[in-house]
Amino acid sequence: MTTDRDIAIGFLTRVLPAEGPYSFRYRSGKTWMKKEFVRSIPDLWDRMSQHGYTDCFYSTASFRDETSADASSARAKRTFYLDLDGYKTQTDAIKAVIEFCQAVGLPWPGFVLSGHGVHAYWPLDADMSPAVWLRYASGLKLACKEKELKADGAVTADPARVLRCPGTFNCKKEPKTEVTIHDVFFTLGPYNLDEFAALLSYAPEVKGLPAASPAAHFEGSAVKNDATTALYSSALYFLNPDDRAVWMKMGMAVFELGWGEDGYELWTDWSKQSDKYNEEEQVKVWAGFPKYRETHLDNLVTPGTLIHLATEEGWTAPAGAVPSTPSTVSAPFVPPPELVEKAEKGDRYELHCALVRAAGPELSEKGCFVRNSFPNARLGLVTLGVRGRYNQFTGGNEVKLEGGEWQQLTDDLELMLSVKIMGV
Repeated sequence: MTTDRDIAIGFLTRVLPAEGPYSFRYRSGKTWMKKEFVRSIPDLWDRMSQHGYTDCFYSTASFRDETSADASSARAKRTFYLDLDGYKTQTDAIKAVIEFCQAVGLPWPGFVLSGHGVHAYWPLDADMSPAVWLRYASGLKLACKEKELKADGAVTADPARVLRCPGTFNCKKEPKTEVTIHDVFFTLGPYNLDEFAALLSYAPEVKGLPAASPAAHFEGSAVKNDATTALYSSALYFLNPDDRAVWMKMGMAVFELGWGEDGYELWTDWSKQSDKYNEEEQVKVWAGFPKYRETHLDNLVTPGTLIHLATEEGWTAPAGAVPSTPSTVSAPFVPPPELVEKAEKGDRYELHCALVRAAGPELSEKGCFVRNSFPNARLGLVTLGVRGRYNQFTGGNEVKLEGGEWQQLTDDLELMLSVKIMGV
């Protein structure tokens, strides 16, 4: 059975960085607030719960040490948030946030009913530095202002903001009101930072942030010519711009081509197929991509994402349309005649190895080796010189290690091979 402690710790785990120290404060007397630090999230809740019947707040950041809980001492962040006030009911506030998300192109947040108001949270799937967080939070603050969402801007862009935790009580008025979590909170997110790129267009310049790294210099990933234009245009028009997540990703992918205004026109012409097209929004989002790139050099949405998504929808490249990139297109593998001859005589192992090596490893869109992949496991076995067969007499699988004899495939042997494959 889920307890109040389980719910509170589950909430804090979703919205706080993975490592502390963490801070909370509680009211001691009528006006004075006492501050404490703890090292773990369970300890955070256990200490807060001892003061749950007075006003008690947790800090939304982790800190460098236990000397200060100010914004300048924040070490990491893991959520965006809004403090909604000024609505007649909490339901009205939630509806306003959902409409805001639809207008800006953001995923839906989870909600905490803070006693008399509403807090909206977008938990993220990874920690980030306060500097990177502030770029997006500042954009969120200005987007709220532009869309006239009644959110406290001082809260939205404060890295060390303290908020109320579910399971505590709001003691501003009598009777005290318990802070509760909305039913669907744990079904939404955590989200990838990619899904908040639209916010960067609302805050193109934020004072006090570090300048862009020289590594962010961008020259594009594809030469523009008739072949590449045909390839990427064909793939793009196979996708539906009504899906705003797809629309956003495709804008990033086209931007990564490095085609400048031609790329913007390609993305815009495709976007106009949707009834949701808005010229002002289109301009703002495109203008935010350069700053998005500064913070995501290790996790970019690339033209390869465009090709991948289109292929999943059944797209095939038109004749004569091939990507022109720094890498060359390899010719089809033609096995040596002697291997084919061996295979025809019954020994297919060397031909199998040649085909597997020619196919190469399965890589992610980021160019990383994919774990738990059958092609990569097969390549690993070939690299290790491991052969396999089914013994029709014993009814079991057998393997032969390089230089060894055939032996039955046991659980221990399978585990040993798995470990070796991971090291290949």
